[in-house]
Amino acid sequence: MLNAIVVDDERLARLELSKLLAAFPQVSVVGSADSIDPAEALIKLHRPDIVFLDVQLGNQCGFDLLNRVGGFEVIFVTAYEQYAIRAFESHALDYLLKPVHPERLADAVLHLEERMERKGARANREFICLKLARNIRFVKLSSITCLRAAGDYSEVLTCAGETIFALMSLKAWEQRLCGEGFARIHRSTIVNLEHVKRVEPSVGSGFRVHLKDQSLPIAMSRRYASHLSHLFR
Repeated sequence: MLNAIVVDDERLARLELSKLLAAFPQVSVVGSADSIDPAEALIKLHRPDIVFLDVQLGNQCGFDLLNRVGGFEVIFVTAYEQYAIRAFESHALDYLLKPVHPERLADAVLHLEERMERKGARANREFICLKLARNIRFVKLSSITCLRAAGDYSEVLTCAGETIFALMSLKAWEQRLCGEGFARIHRSTIVNLEHVKRVEPSVGSGFRVHLKDQSLPIAMSRRYASHLSHLFR
């Protein structure tokens, strides 16, 4: 059972979303709140798996809640499209536009279940074994900031500023890690979402992704942006 909290400043919106979620027996709504303070208290009390969070909470901002408490997945539920990039930067699981359609909610719940299953599996493997040209090496997954295509190899960039050439294609990396905190943002690039500092539109089309440990931004194509948890729909 996945415990959920609904945060929305409109009572009818909270009731409607809770009603829609009742169709999913694997999700239990353990509480709801209309503003940040009671939401924070509920989260500390119930330690939910998921928080369905509105962006605009009266004169408050839902993103401020994420600065005060963590340890849960978040799905934004809002009437405003313009916060999608910021939601991506906050590592949101999904971004639902009001009125919420049951089909989109079903997709989000499925994504949540898959994420929780992968989290359980990933907790047992903090390190990954890299096959190099002459030997192997174990690298901590959380230290990887970016993966770049290099023919049959791939460049593994770490937060320590190191570049490791591994005998593994980017496609293989995508199949192994994407959806587990990593995302393909370009045909030649995968990033660790934990290391994303901000995302901004680029001149023309696409976006620029700024990583915490790199001075130069990385290009993100619109094609791959559209695949990221539906955040850019």
